[in-house]
Amino acid sequence: MTRFQPSPRPETTPWGSPDRADQVLPGIWRVSTPSHGGYVLSDERQAAMADALRRTDPFYEEDVDYALVLYGFASEFRRLPVLGIALQVENARRSVRCWHPDRWAALTGEEITVGESHVVRRRAAYTAIIGQYESVSASGSWADWVP
Repeated sequence: MTRFQPSPRPETTPWGSPDRADQVLPGIWRVSTPSHGGYVLSDERQAAMADALRRTDPFYEEDVDYALVLYGFASEFRRLPVLGIALQVENARRSVRCWHPDRWAALTGEEITVGESHVVRRRAAYTAIIGQYESVSASGSWADWVP
């Protein structure tokens, strides 16, 4: 097992400067700002993320992408002395399947069906209506008959 090093506290994030930052595992910071938050990974942790789960930047927002971090380092998170951590990791696994079906398929080889993910369901719905609707509109001041 790789031993990761602690990393310096993040000073800035895409969500602003953290008003709270906790290093939950070496190189993994959970941060919050007045507007948002998520996980920030050290360079070492970012490089260790599975290719299918890794974002292009080390910022994993708290609403959806947090799950990539928990699932990516699930065995380490499960060992934390945190009440309910196993449930959090399981919820992260389910979230990756639902919200990131392409990443899940790339990681596991398992395709997600329409019934298992709203993302897949929405794609299927849009694909089904391609070529079914036509919209015509005219506007502008270039002709007196155009509103």
